[in-house]
Amino acid sequence: MSNVKLKFFPIEFLENHFIAFRVDKMSTIKVKFFARVREIVKTPRTEINVNGKIKLIDFMNLLANKYGSEFRDYVFKADQIASHIMLMINGDAANDHNVFLEENDTLAILPPVGGGNILILT
Repeated sequence: MSNVKLKFFPIEFLENHFIAFRVDKMSTIKVKFFARVREIVKTPRTEINVNGKIKLIDFMNLLANKYGSEFRDYVFKADQIASHIMLMINGDAANDHNVFLEENDTLAILPPVGGGNILILT
């Protein structure tokens, strides 16, 4: 389901002005949190509505504003995504933090994973 942002004006304003306005389509971005990040945000997943498409780095800042300083301190180093955080969009690694998220994208936020054995098939 898509959401549309509507703007309303008083009738007196409309009678005296030519109005040009843009209606932005709302996009729903699904977010999955894992391990330590899940503990910080206290939920395994959420959905966030944004206007149109949004850069990954801007979306991460939006999440930091929503979930607070503990999230920001864990996920960011200065103004960049911390090197220990892995981001995946629709199952693909997102190394470019300027890529755009769009309607129905799923972002997974994964902290470092350790342990276990690696099996290499040749």
